[in-house]
Amino acid sequence: MKFTLALVCAILGVAAADVSHLSGAYDYPKQDSGYSYSGPAQQGGYHYDAPVAPQQTYLPPAQPQQTYLPPAQPQQTYLPPAQPQQTYLPPAQPQQTYLPPAEPQQTYLPPAQPQQTYLPPAQPQQTYLPPAQPQQTYLPPAQPQQTYLPPAQPQQTYLPPSGSLGQDGYHYRVVKRYRFRSH
Repeated sequence: MKFTLALVCAILGVAAADVSHLSGAYDYPKQDSGYSYSGPAQQGGYHYDAPVAPQQTYLPPAQPQQTYLPPAQPQQTYLPPAQPQQTYLPPAQPQQTYLPPAEPQQTYLPPAQPQQTYLPPAQPQQTYLPPAQPQQTYLPPAQPQQTYLPPAQPQQTYLPPSGSLGQDGYHYRVVKRYRFRSH
């Protein structure tokens, strides 16, 4: 919103700027502008004339013509309200029609007759399966090995207690170091 407002103000400022003092012709530098240089050498009859400075004339900006335009008067037109069309519809007459209740139809369905069919029992199939033959494989008992291993002798080695372990050989002993400072 702010950017749009700034853009509109900038466009209005450019449009309303007074640029009447500017002319469309090129403005040559003046001779006393501080530049002093010698012109080009004349060769072979060519002659160079310095351009003539245009005359500067002031034309004041055109005054806007002030014309009065009265505000537009709204045209007052009267539209009468629309007249409702009066049409008469008589009330609907109820139709008196009597519908007697539907009479139930009495139909008799006799019970279904059971079918008298005899199925004899199925004949058992007589198939004989002889017992499975036992496998005749003999495995002799394993021979015990006759090797004697004497019990291991305890080694008689002495390990002195470590300096970092405590009396029980399990807990570590904390080594405290004292440092004396001199101020």
